[in-house]
Amino acid sequence: MEKDVFIKLCNELETNYGFKGSKRMCALEILGMFLFTVGHGAGNRLTQEQFQHSGETVSRYFNKVLDVLCHMSVDVLKTPDPEFKDVPEEILNDSRYMPHFKNCIGVIEGVHVNVIIPPEGQVPFIGRKGIPTQNIMAIWKKRWKTLRDMPSYPYTKQVKIVIASMTLHNYIRRHAKHDRRFEKIRDDSKYCANDQKTNVEDEDETSRTSNSNGMDNIRDMIPTSLMRDT
Repeated sequence: MEKDVFIKLCNELETNYGFKGSKRMCALEILGMFLFTVGHGAGNRLTQEQFQHSGETVSRYFNKVLDVLCHMSVDVLKTPDPEFKDVPEEILNDSRYMPHFKNCIGVIEGVHVNVIIPPEGQVPFIGRKGIPTQNIMAIWKKRWKTLRDMPSYPYTKQVKIVIASMTLHNYIRRHAKHDRRFEKIRDDSKYCANDQKTNVEDEDETSRTSNSNGMDNIRDMIPTSLMRDT
């Protein structure tokens, strides 16, 4: 995250979402400690060593920033065009994508992040790979390493971490002039391909069976058209 975006984010959290520092820690340090944890997938002990604070302090302020970012998510996790009247220029001006993705809304493919669920509650979260997961896009997983190996927090906290990472993702996308992650995606279409191949879960078997013929035709048509136009 660029320095100016980091400072802008902290100021906005303080001004609009009730975020504040303490007598011993300023708001910038608290936010930086949170970003270090989720960005590097750092455990409590490593964060203690990096910032020289107790484990209790690290945990308490992690939860504080988590709640503030979830509050912010209400304003950040939404499209600038809520009625979806316009087709994004990236689709409109590229013959590979038009008209196939003209009316697409949201994520086309998803990535599933492993979650820790008590055995008695795992069934609703188990996908075709036989492990409990929740869906998330590939670029988030690449930026926020904690998503690759989610700690054994209560499930509600794990969901909050995903929401917080989504909020940070959108905020950076909107305000960063030069972000290496987004520039890498723009310049290298295969940047997230390996993650998607490894982690994308297939559709539910029942739904897949009932819609297989039509969807198979669409899937066959799109790559054929893309290859023809390249």
